[in-house]
Amino acid sequence: MFLSIIKDYFSRKREEEKKFEETYQKKCIVCGIEREKLEKIYSNHKNAFEIHVQHDHNIYDYICYLIYLQNKTNRNKIIEENVWKLHLDNNYFFVPRNKYVINLYF
Repeated sequence: MFLSIIKDYFSRKREEEKKFEETYQKKCIVCGIEREKLEKIYSNHKNAFEIHVQHDHNIYDYICYLIYLQNKTNRNKIIEENVWKLHLDNNYFFVPRNKYVINLYF
């Protein structure tokens, strides 16, 4: 019975991870724009979605920015202080949503 519980737990975890991977491949985690929509807008660029996810909305850039704000002792700029307060309140209003801007010139 114990082994059955462990097996069920890990199979659910595997399904959750698979679902997340499928979602990650279909839409940008940061802005929520779908791959199909972005590739339709920038149809002349072969890897528009990958460029968007890796360069324009790289999730690690946002994480690094929050770590930077966390470690900064003097947040004297109003924008930095407001972003940090929003983060503390679990309000991610500062993250861009459904933006079609893509930097394809590098």
